[in-house]
Amino acid sequence: MQTIRLRANAKLNLALDVTGRREDGYHLMDMVMQSVDLYDLVELSVGGDFPGIRVQTGARFVPSDRRNTAYRAAELLAERAGFAPDGISISIKKNIPTRAGLGGGSADAAAVLVGLERLLDLGIPPRELARIGEGVGADVPFCVLGGTARVTGIGELVQPIDPLKKGRFVILMPRVGNSTRELFSLLDRGEGLEHPEVEACQRAISRGDLPALGESLGNLFQQVGDPAETRRLRLLLLENGALGACLTGSGAAV
Repeated sequence: MQTIRLRANAKLNLALDVTGRREDGYHLMDMVMQSVDLYDLVELSVGGDFPGIRVQTGARFVPSDRRNTAYRAAELLAERAGFAPDGISISIKKNIPTRAGLGGGSADAAAVLVGLERLLDLGIPPRELARIGEGVGADVPFCVLGGTARVTGIGELVQPIDPLKKGRFVILMPRVGNSTRELFSLLDRGEGLEHPEVEACQRAISRGDLPALGESLGNLFQQVGDPAETRRLRLLLLENGALGACLTGSGAAV
């Protein structure tokens, strides 16, 4: 069996806006996204003497069947590249918390796409892998490409931008996570919401202006799903010298 190990890096939304909704129900996004060095460890093996795909996580509440994004990524890549998805073993050591808005499941799926492409020498460039990842989840294309990017559409349009040259992020996670589905439903019913300035966030990063970046952090979800524990964590960061603080993704990490 051939084996490869990859880090599946979490992502942050430094700015997140919802600009509309397509006829098929998918929401249109405008975001600035950033990879960070919090990661799950994904080990992939091919050539096993067993049918289908096996996923092990050892984490509660994380499924190991087709509900798992890593499983779906392997299955979809096999379909698109034309090989049988047999003898594929996926082992995931979870460090990224679930229901956090940190893209843990998407990062795992992206690592599977990248890892299988390398193991099997499929000759698929990163942008094509990102397009395949669209079929797994909206954050997968960014997680395949990583770095710092302006992300639009439903998450499939990833435009790299100049990365931050300095600065550190502190991530706090409350005891209870958020439901993305519920928050989108609240957004659809919300009125008079103040949209974050995504363009200002991108400009601040391009200039390397950390105070301006702190001021421009923003997340539309924060206006409809902001429980007391999340507000407490934001205040805790600001009281301890953070230049800015906001929810990432649909939360509940800050």
